[in-house]
Amino acid sequence: MKKFSQLFLVLISTLGFAQCEITGKSSLVVGEKSNYNIKKDAQCKECYRWASTGGIVVESDNRLDSVEIMPVNAGNSTLSVQYISENGNITKCSKDISILTKEDSEETPAETAKKEDCDIDVTNYETRKISNDRLGFFSNSSKDFSYTWEVLYKNGQKQYSTEKAPQFSYSKDNQIVTVSVTVVSKSCYKKFTKPYDDNFWKFF
Repeated sequence: MKKFSQLFLVLISTLGFAQCEITGKSSLVVGEKSNYNIKKDAQCKECYRWASTGGIVVESDNRLDSVEIMPVNAGNSTLSVQYISENGNITKCSKDISILTKEDSEETPAETAKKEDCDIDVTNYETRKISNDRLGFFSNSSKDFSYTWEVLYKNGQKQYSTEKAPQFSYSKDNQIVTVSVTVVSKSCYKKFTKPYDDNFWKFF
């Protein structure tokens, strides 16, 4: 195994790189284990080398074609792998993963009114595609409340709006990960947070 590891490092330093794709979720909640894998075309079963940066830890054998990771801290993380393919090419790829706290991932009101007679009738909001690079968000209430929207992007950037029906830009390389909205009336407030994972963007 030691000889193989030395050979692996020598080949990486001398050959060109091919690309691959890691399959798995692009967002996770702290404490939520998940599996990630790539195409099985390495020269041997244990020819893979997985690595992680940020708030995730590889908990399984990092030499196989799939790994299990554990998110330990919220924020932006990266999972990467490289290996020698059957045709001798060095293949490498990486995947950005957004790690959320449990509170940020909930799609139910996280905070509600302190009074039992809260007059906010907002129960959800609708997401609409405005154009190829813009999404619109629409409350299901016709009443005049105050709104504060917060959008978290894949690269960690955040944008805000106080409009009732805001629009936010997005791109294929920098998708929206979560959207939070706080609705405030004269007597109470409610907060909603909704995640936008790979399945949403795949079929949107």
